[in-house]
Amino acid sequence: MKLRITVADPAAVRLDLLDRSGSRILYSHHFSAEFNLSERLPAEIKRLLARRRVLFSQLSAVEVSMQSQRFSRQRTAAAAANALNFALHPKAFKSRLVRPIYASAARITLSNKHRSHGI
Repeated sequence: MKLRITVADPAAVRLDLLDRSGSRILYSHHFSAEFNLSERLPAEIKRLLARRRVLFSQLSAVEVSMQSQRFSRQRTAAAAANALNFALHPKAFKSRLVRPIYASAARITLSNKHRSHGI
């Protein structure tokens, strides 16, 4: 069984439990996480697995659907998938590494709070 994390929607996240081949969705779970994805994602994954009575060790892989235009959402989803894949298969981790694909370079800017203080 595989877990797929989809962060394409700016305000919602979709978690899918797939069959071993990854071609059929067995269960799906949606939740909203516009600004706190890194806090909500682990709890929601745990909730989905518990509701469907799936043990973490039953997962063969964790993958990410890279359709989001938002740098932080892709980065967070990829980091979560990599951590879970490492926990599942530490010896085969390099072959399961999730690399984010960005549409353009990240635009990292100062917040208005920092601009007003001259930082």
